[in-house]
Amino acid sequence: MVDFIADYYKNIETYISGSPSVRTVLEADVAAGLVPLYLCATDVANDFGLWVHVDAAYGGSSCICPEFRHHFNGIERVDSLSLSPHKWLTHMAKMCEKLLKSDPRFEIVVPRQYALVCFRVKPGNLDRWVTQSY
Repeated sequence: MVDFIADYYKNIETYISGSPSVRTVLEADVAAGLVPLYLCATDVANDFGLWVHVDAAYGGSSCICPEFRHHFNGIERVDSLSLSPHKWLTHMAKMCEKLLKSDPRFEIVVPRQYALVCFRVKPGNLDRWVTQSY
């Protein structure tokens, strides 16, 4: 199974790097006995019976607005779509970031991006954090 996955990703990387088309890569995989099983957002998928998924978990929710709906043109042709409107809760992320910055036990690892706050317990503070009662 690992060899199957490694070979398949090698072929997809060949496509991504700009050489052959998706169709060429899939045809070669099928001819070599591989079973392509996932392709994201392309019409070629129908010819091979692949599941088409659009991962719009972050920005897709904006397509509810009339000025962005055109980004979903053709979405009815996909098999699945992921949307996560909760990722737009940036106000809560700002509050979380502010609280974490004010607590000397924690540090922000990278600047906040939208609703993503990456933080960790500062080295040396783990014992105090775990044993502190609230």
